[in-house]
Amino acid sequence: MKKIKPGFVILGGVLLVLIIAGFKAAEPAPPSYPFITQDHPIDMWKDGNDKWAYYSMNDGTPADLAKKVRGVLTAQGFTEDTSQTPWFVFTKGNNEVVVCNHNEFGVNQGIGSGKLLKPAPYTGSPMMKSWPCVLVKNGPGTETSVVFFQVKKLIHGW
Repeated sequence: MKKIKPGFVILGGVLLVLIIAGFKAAEPAPPSYPFITQDHPIDMWKDGNDKWAYYSMNDGTPADLAKKVRGVLTAQGFTEDTSQTPWFVFTKGNNEVVVCNHNEFGVNQGIGSGKLLKPAPYTGSPMMKSWPCVLVKNGPGTETSVVFFQVKKLIHGW
């Protein structure tokens, strides 16, 4: 009986992993809330046991988007924290949804984790003043592994 060379076993394992990753990368991102019109998050990160997803909404204003979000989330039992201006923050237990401008948040990312930050107000280009986004913590659309999301983001060029 012929002995299989270790190099072929390793190559077979790598090919199997690549094939599985290819099929998984073709799967659509899990859907989020109905007011999120994008088909995938721009980014995801972990903060301890919490998982965040960032969606760019591109049109309208954060205030207009917050009206839609408020209607959906208050019906689901979320409460609005009005002390977080200029953010619109909705919470229910460990789930949180933040509506803000793209230039009104940052993420201090390290290896495998990150912290959501509210930086000083941006005074740059007026074109950046109306770029609403939604940040979802532990809600629909955050089920994917952050590591797998990053691989999928790399493959798809998001």
